[in-house]
This record gives sequence, C-alpha cells and structure tokens, in this order.
Amino acid sequence: MSSVFNSISAFLIHRWGGLAVGAALLGGGCVSVDTIAPPVATLSGGGGDAVVEGRRLYLTTCTKCHSAEPVLDFTAAQWATILPEMAEESHFTSTQTAAVEAYIQAVLATASTATETR
Repeated sequence: MSSVFNSISAFLIHRWGGLAVGAALLGGGCVSVDTIAPPVATLSGGGGDAVVEGRRLYLTTCTKCHSAEPVLDFTAAQWATILPEMAEESHFTSTQTAAVEAYIQAVLATASTATETR
C-alpha cells in the first residue's frame, strides 16, 4: 500500500508541481488534493477559464513557499486579507490574482450552498 501511495504522490508532484503539495501528502497523511482544492467540475455553476486557472495557480504557485491549505479552512473575510498578501509575495499579475480569487469564491459559494441545502 505504501508504494501505491508513494507512486500517487510522485505523480501529483510531477503533474501539479510545487514540492509542498507532495510534501504535505507524504508527511501529512492521506489528505487528497481534491480536499485541499476541490476540482472545478464539482463547483456549483461550473467554472470558466479563470476558475480553472485559479485552481492551477493555487496548487502550483502557492505551494512553492508553503504547504497547500484547504481552501475551506478560511472564511471569505480571511481570504480577503490573505490573498492580496500572497499575490504580492508570488508576484501575481492582476489577472492571476483575479483567477485565484474567482476559484476561491467559487469553492466558498459551493460550500455555502451545500450547507444551506442540508
């Protein structure tokens, strides 16, 4: 089982880049990438190109400095403080920042809708 997990982790590191994603998976137990950053296809309302790009940036660029934190670990108010700071640290363009923001908003909106329907 360990070799299967290591193979999956190696694939994820290769596929999405960012050593921190792989390190988080190897060192932090079984936390799936889909838990950290839900796939765009699972978001209510789908997502356009900006949302797809936002997820990619979140999983690759953001993890160059730290492990990937699950998007849902933070509120919209917390993200409003975190994102501008991290965008500056990552040297994101305004388009890249808007893409990550669109992705985060889509994840939070989907979670909010799911909570309301329970």
